[in-house]
Amino acid sequence: MKIYAALAQAFLDEEVDTIFSLMGDANMYWMTSLLDSGKVTNVHVRHENSAVAMADGYARSTGKVGVATMTSGPGLTQAATAIIGAKRYGVPMVLFAGDTIPGDATALQYIDHHAFAKMCDVHCEPVLTPGRALDAVQTAFHRARSLREPVILSVPMTMRHAELPFEYEYVPSSLLVAREGKTVPSNQSLDDAAGLIASSRRPVIIVGQGALAGETLRAVEELGDRIGALYATSLLAKGALADSPWSLGVAGTFSLPETEHVLRESDLVIGVGASLNKYTRQEGYLFPNARTIQIVDRPAAAMAHSLPVTCYLQGDATLTVQALAALLTEGDYENDGGRKAFKPREYDPFENNDLGTVGPEEEAMDPRDLVAAVEAAIPDGAIVVAGAGHFWSFTNKGLTGRGGRRFLCSLGFGSIGQTLPIAIGAAVGNPDLPVVMIDGDTGVLVHLLELDGAVRHRLKLLSIVMDDDAMGAELHKLRMHGETPDAALIPTPDLAKITEGLGGSGAVVRSADELAKELASYDWNTVHLIDAKMSQSIVDVTSVQANEIKRG
Repeated sequence: MKIYAALAQAFLDEEVDTIFSLMGDANMYWMTSLLDSGKVTNVHVRHENSAVAMADGYARSTGKVGVATMTSGPGLTQAATAIIGAKRYGVPMVLFAGDTIPGDATALQYIDHHAFAKMCDVHCEPVLTPGRALDAVQTAFHRARSLREPVILSVPMTMRHAELPFEYEYVPSSLLVAREGKTVPSNQSLDDAAGLIASSRRPVIIVGQGALAGETLRAVEELGDRIGALYATSLLAKGALADSPWSLGVAGTFSLPETEHVLRESDLVIGVGASLNKYTRQEGYLFPNARTIQIVDRPAAAMAHSLPVTCYLQGDATLTVQALAALLTEGDYENDGGRKAFKPREYDPFENNDLGTVGPEEEAMDPRDLVAAVEAAIPDGAIVVAGAGHFWSFTNKGLTGRGGRRFLCSLGFGSIGQTLPIAIGAAVGNPDLPVVMIDGDTGVLVHLLELDGAVRHRLKLLSIVMDDDAMGAELHKLRMHGETPDAALIPTPDLAKITEGLGGSGAVVRSADELAKELASYDWNTVHLIDAKMSQSIVDVTSVQANEIKRG
């Protein structure tokens, strides 16, 4: 059995059913063998960064291990941005990266894969000999599953036609992870946390990305009911428990005024699957008087950009929350928390903010009107993928998680250009759900050609471009500091026509009425792009000033 065929079979045994690929000399035999099985969907991409970003969106929206593949040298280096972003989001992923002949530094596409992986803060698992090839695959998948991070599987060209030196036999990593079991914190740690909860009167539970599984959310609600807690989320978990009457929305930079008030009055904050980092805690100012309990299953998640906590519990989120609830039941604990005083209300997320008005000469719309129209149009259960830029506070404040919507962020590395491929990956992994992508014009143009693949796979994808013909955040920052903003002005081509040229459909809208009509006519079953012209006169200080203030 050829090594490339054995490697392909090992991926099948790991239950891989979808890959995101750009073929080259160093991965083409493995790809061909894998696809000849008829069991794998192959999503061809136009850029390697997109392959990894799509695998990111696929993994985060399905709970599976994402798989991307590229050839040697520039095939791998072009994926660096998406790899680093996936690492910071804790995305389980295996990247089949072809390599040149080991030690041949004269090869045109040579690069030290281990050095590259170290730069990206991920692990490189090499296939060094035919006899260790299957072990390398198992190790890569085991690490991706157990540590929830990208792993580079480095396969040199010398392995392409080598023979497996024994009969094929493979144990999938999923079996190994299952045997390892789930951990629960020590009894002493649980007692300490239960004591903090028992002495609190206004507890708030912040749900993070590590607590989005259905069983975990149910456990959180049971604990919340027991202790009278209100619920908030990190930005990465936006939308979770949004239909609960006790939901406060996002905690942190994009908190609504009411959320900020409640958190500042709280005396205990319990983070479940959340890093409680400086963004969620607004540099420590959001709930300065509260003691904190942090529940995460990995030390790395606890320390990621984190501020100190009162009590740290390392263990499985579901089991740990259930154990705390059981302890409090045994102790006959009763508390209404802040629920009696909490009266949720409908309000304008941008109230009391002087954001400006659309200039009389502008044929463009107010971003607040766009967000209101999109909020009303998005179906229940949709996946919303939002990018980063000047517009992001409008989307993060104005869009809710009602009706079981799920949100994915694309700013793990603070990079533009990742939103569209992440959305495509989510659409591939969830073919029966509508997916909505919202990004700025400059970010979308980075990987606009990937709509070609979305059309080929007949995805349900609505792309909404908040198009201000500029680098929006930079435009407003330059103006704010009295600098000439001309360098940030970049006219946008007709994105609707480009989308049509790629096989989809598109429209340009310049007013709230035009947008509402366009959304009403969309069937939520095709690849469609709406190029929404945005005013350059509306400035959201949250987006523009937040980092400036923090950096002094």
